[in-house]
Amino acid sequence: MAVNIKIAEGISFYEPSVPEGTKSGDPLVLGGVKPAVALTDRDADGGATVIVNDAVTATFSVVASDGTNDAAIARWDKLYLDGTTINKNSGKEFFGYALGEVAAGQTAEIEVMLG
Repeated sequence: MAVNIKIAEGISFYEPSVPEGTKSGDPLVLGGVKPAVALTDRDADGGATVIVNDAVTATFSVVASDGTNDAAIARWDKLYLDGTTINKNSGKEFFGYALGEVAAGQTAEIEVMLG
């Protein structure tokens, strides 16, 4: 467990893809958008347990579209609320970050970290 953390009022979870050489206590930016601290060393599968501040996640039906065209959704992609639909239409209200993947043109239930 990271020994440099003094107060930990965040959410910890397993992140399946962290940089090679990540050690417990290292600073990270998940998907280029969410600051985190590694709680464990990177494992043989390329992941580590991390902690982030102020995180709420929930499962939603997400459409792999940009509002006009099919657009695959990858982990940590920004998602937007387009009426009552969650997708990648950046012209709408920012909603959060995908914690799952959806193939282009498909709709799937995935976990989303509110932004």
